[in-house]
Amino acid sequence: ELSVGGGQDKLNYYVSGGYFSQDGIMINSKFDRITTRANVEYRPTSRFKLGNTFTYSRSTSNRVSESNIDSRGVIFRTLTRPPTESPYD
Repeated sequence: ELSVGGGQDKLNYYVSGGYFSQDGIMINSKFDRITTRANVEYRPTSRFKLGNTFTYSRSTSNRVSESNIDSRGVIFRTLTRPPTESPYD
């Protein structure tokens, strides 16, 4: 995360951006997010204020396809197995 803000008597601004990345609990699964925000405010008089806000966010995720395994999914199958069962064949 990174942000910058400042201004003067009549003009204020704020800009921020961030990046988040996290690996999933399954092999080859991942989540990424990028966010940006910018605010500008102008006050020519004490009774009048003009401002603008811009926000952008984009996220991508790599999910493991579960359609080839079972209709209930690999996570469900993993959680419902007995703890004494071997994870390999």
